[in-house]
Amino acid sequence: MNFTILSYDSLVLPAILLGIALSIDSFSLAFAMGHRPYKTYDAIKFSLTSGISEMSIFLGGMFLGSQLFSKFPIIKEFDHWIAFTIVQMIAIHMLVEGFQNWKSNNNRSNSQDGESAISNNNFHHFLKIIIASVASSFDAFGVGIGMGKIAKSQEAIFIYCFFILFFASFSTLLGLYLAKKATHYLGPLMHFIGFFVLTIIAINLLKI
Repeated sequence: MNFTILSYDSLVLPAILLGIALSIDSFSLAFAMGHRPYKTYDAIKFSLTSGISEMSIFLGGMFLGSQLFSKFPIIKEFDHWIAFTIVQMIAIHMLVEGFQNWKSNNNRSNSQDGESAISNNNFHHFLKIIIASVASSFDAFGVGIGMGKIAKSQEAIFIYCFFILFFASFSTLLGLYLAKKATHYLGPLMHFIGFFVLTIIAINLLKI
């Protein structure tokens, strides 16, 4: 099946699932950094920075992937396996991150009272937000490479980018909001969910 002939409706659901899966890192970052007091302006700025970073890095990976697929025609014979492998590796990486965060939260709970006493009352500097947003978006780069073969369809690129931008921005706002209300274990739980969603996406890539 070729993405260039897929209808609008058949593109939306995969794009939504991918947007949700990639937004897990944005959510976790905002959840981890949201314990400092912030204003509405700070939240919007963080949200847009995270969403634009996620979308831009995904586009960069997709462009690189499309170049590889076009310059090396032999890759097309097993491109679906390449896409599956890359996306599944990102899923496994997300799962490992979830376990690591779960473990670090156990250690953090022992010293949380002491940390709260010396916590900074100012929100994070914008440069720190930019660096953290870019660093947390590199999973999107790998997924973009794996999905580089859809880059010839402008419709597909637009739809995927829209939902990646939307869900990354929304999940950042949600992470900031829940940071003051929910348990620290919500972050690792979202990573586990992201693993399962990306695994589903990877399996579906084998059918393309």
